Amino acid sequence: MQLLIKRSLADEKSLSRMLAEVYGIRFIGIQLVNSRENDVYKLFTKSNTYLLKIYPLNKFDENKLEFVERVSLKAYGDNYILRTLAGNLMHYLGFPEGKRVAVLYNFFLNSEAKVNHRLYYSYGEELARFNTLHIEYSAHKKLPCSYYENIIIDAYLNNEVKHQLFELMSITDEFSKDKLAQLCVGLCHGDCHIENAVHTDAGIRLIDLDSIKVDYLLSDIASIFWANYYGMGVSDTSLDEFLKGYSSRNKLNGLTHENLLHFVLCKELTYLLSYVERQSYIGLAFINSKLVANRLLKLQNLIKSSKFTAGLEYIQ
Repeated sequence: MQLLIKRSLADEKSLSRMLAEVYGIRFIGIQLVNSRENDVYKLFTKSNTYLLKIYPLNKFDENKLEFVERVSLKAYGDNYILRTLAGNLMHYLGFPEGKRVAVLYNFFLNSEAKVNHRLYYSYGEELARFNTLHIEYSAHKKLPCSYYENIIIDAYLNNEVKHQLFELMSITDEFSKDKLAQLCVGLCHGDCHIENAVHTDAGIRLIDLDSIKVDYLLSDIASIFWANYYGMGVSDTSLDEFLKGYSSRNKLNGLTHENLLHFVLCKELTYLLSYVERQSYIGLAFINSKLVANRLLKLQNLIKSSKFTAGLEYIQ
């Protein structure tokens, strides 16, 4: 019987030595942070910390990374991604299961130990500024429904869970196109939650720009609520401060319960299917019918209540 290696991990010492040759940086330490959809490492020199992400081969290309680099330069005046000695934004790594892509980022650490309400206000301001950046980009192309349908069909999930996922797809797909046409479109972070914003000496900075795209701006705001609903533990007051900060820089166009719910559903569907798609790589112990069913049950409770939290005066 032939052994099929689904997903292997690089030897840390060998990886560190190889990266030193590729980037011309002498690393004195390397630490695996997590290994699920991507492998994420912290690398250390005497004076700096870097973040290395190892992606599936089809996750990024040079054009997408150049876009991330341009956005970072426009937003913060520096290079978020480190180039190799050869001038490339990514480096190919060979694994037993095939090639993967390594990208090295500068690491930004929170200068304040505790995220408080004031920082949420600043986070809202910064997201609004980010959303209104003027930069040349091409429109985000959404994947066809048939692509997601095939992911569900091929997944190792029971039929009841698959049926629920198909129902969720129908709900999001049937949302009024007229309502969407009234919403503002622009540069979106794509994965907004409080852990993707750090408080530096220069102020709030958005990090983890892997998912930046052109989309409805409300999708970024909805992502904050989505992250909170699934366990970020953010208080109503903090969410309120975030919306106050955002509205001080940009209009909260179309922030209704119905619209917000739609983008939360889209976010959850995209999140679930991104993991289900890599189920065999991440492992059935983590991505299985029980986990998906529990998240869908929580989502059903949200749909029935049509409420996210109390006291948010900005939601119509």
